Amino acid sequence: MSGTVPSNTVASNGTGVIFDAQANTYVQTDPVVANLRAFNNALAGMTVTLLGYVTAGDGGAGIFYYNPSATAADDGGVTTVQPNGVATGRWLRAPSPPQLPGVYNIAAYGAVAGGSVDNSTAIQNALTALTAGGGGVMYVPPGIYAFSAAITIPAKCEIIGCGAGISVLRGTTANATMFTYSAASLTFPGISFENLSFDGGAAGITAISLTLAGLSLIQNCNFTGIAYTAKLDRCEGSLVTGCNARGNASYAMGQLLITDSTDADGPAGWEVVTNYFMDCSAATGQTGGTQTTPLVLISQAANTQVNSCRAIGLNAITANSIVAFEVAGSQCQGNIFTNCYCIGASTGYLVQGAASPVGSPAYITFLNCGADQFGTAGIAINGVSGNPVNLIEITGGILTAPTATSVPCISVVDSTITGTISDVTMYQYLNYPTASGVGIQLQSADGFAITGCTFGQLATAINFVSGNSQISVTGNRSRSCTAITAGTPGTGSQIVNNGWNTQPPAPSLPTLPSTTVAYANDTGYTLLICVSGGTVSAIAVNTIVTGLTSGAFVLPPGNFNTITLTYSAAPTWEVTVLL
Repeated sequence: MSGTVPSNTVASNGTGVIFDAQANTYVQTDPVVANLRAFNNALAGMTVTLLGYVTAGDGGAGIFYYNPSATAADDGGVTTVQPNGVATGRWLRAPSPPQLPGVYNIAAYGAVAGGSVDNSTAIQNALTALTAGGGGVMYVPPGIYAFSAAITIPAKCEIIGCGAGISVLRGTTANATMFTYSAASLTFPGISFENLSFDGGAAGITAISLTLAGLSLIQNCNFTGIAYTAKLDRCEGSLVTGCNARGNASYAMGQLLITDSTDADGPAGWEVVTNYFMDCSAATGQTGGTQTTPLVLISQAANTQVNSCRAIGLNAITANSIVAFEVAGSQCQGNIFTNCYCIGASTGYLVQGAASPVGSPAYITFLNCGADQFGTAGIAINGVSGNPVNLIEITGGILTAPTATSVPCISVVDSTITGTISDVTMYQYLNYPTASGVGIQLQSADGFAITGCTFGQLATAINFVSGNSQISVTGNRSRSCTAITAGTPGTGSQIVNNGWNTQPPAPSLPTLPSTTVAYANDTGYTLLICVSGGTVSAIAVNTIVTGLTSGAFVLPPGNFNTITLTYSAAPTWEVTVLL
């Protein structure tokens, strides 16, 4: 920093500020706020350019000028710094700090990276300045920024980092909410969270809680060890996209809650798009607990879309009772799940009814949704007596039954009024010819149509438990199922024009080919090839490189349909016959 001073001026703190009295200038190496606070004999109009807040280059740079008559309280450098031992006279931040207009860098307000310093005051000070400036961006630079306070965010506020995993906000107070916005009625405050990571440094933390904040955005964020990634109450027309969530070393991953807490009718219009949920238990060897609540819970919220979301590594079959995606409450109408997939959940997708007065959901659609290694059901439609779930559509998708003979791919209980299950593929997980699992299980279902579905290697394709009526089963096909149906479909039901085939000759199944050698499907059957483990660098299907190193691949019959693995250590290769 430089400026003109009297020739008799000396350093006020003995070391922090060094003066060249002969040249009437002062010089400080890497000046920061602490040096400015120590400079208590400045003259009016002097300006100081800070290179950082705590240390040079930490993002807290700024320009301050000296006003000898100012008496405002020291606010930590947001606008004012009070020199040590001075009653009247303040260093004031210049109106145009060296940062982009409308961008409020938390480091410029005292935030310190590293994960150990409590940055509550710095973050609140940055938001205070943002509010005074009429809104803008609160910028989180690279680093881990811990804070203990519950921060209330203003309207017209975008909280943006420079990348998930790079700009990290860590909550340190158990059962606290990191960021909150609430309004008395529906508003469109212009709130967004982008390119950030939220880290749970204590148990029970909620990262984001928004109430009546329409058109909000949560985009490209990571959540680790957070009890609730976000609680979103009556936030119409908002979007959650490109986010990842998982457990950390101590705490299990939490829930994305979309709700209408008033249970009032009306569209919610949420979109949850292209998000990834994984490893819901705490890391191996840690004691932080395991996930027990649904990963995505839509409670009393209508017209919500959940598109292209993934939930993997849940380990629910042996560990707990995780539901990946749940819809609950009578106001849940017009919700749709498209192109979603989950592996390891106890229940992949749950539509849950409840007794009066809460009631049950209706008009719920699943399009091309898949589930694998589930412990209770792939898709469960659970109404209650007197409040059935109505108007359910399940179309497309692949559901892979586990080895337990009683576990259904699709379970329907107390559901009525025009439900359809069409073009869904259901088969047993392990290799042919072992058959186990149930395709569709119906209990107290009324008015369901099952059409165009494929059942393979199951103990029972369709299990009619009891209390069913008006069930139509047409145009389906099966192969290698021990039994086609069990129980009685009920009054007014029909089972016609299906292509049942219980036990075809077993084909000779291929073994793992050598690395880079293509396998061509000459069995005459459609095969499901599951690749896992080993050290695989590439998998190509029909010479097209998939970009994957593991997964499940459907290979239709024909020598022109090939799969090629490139590996240095042999992976596990499991082949299942479909149809």
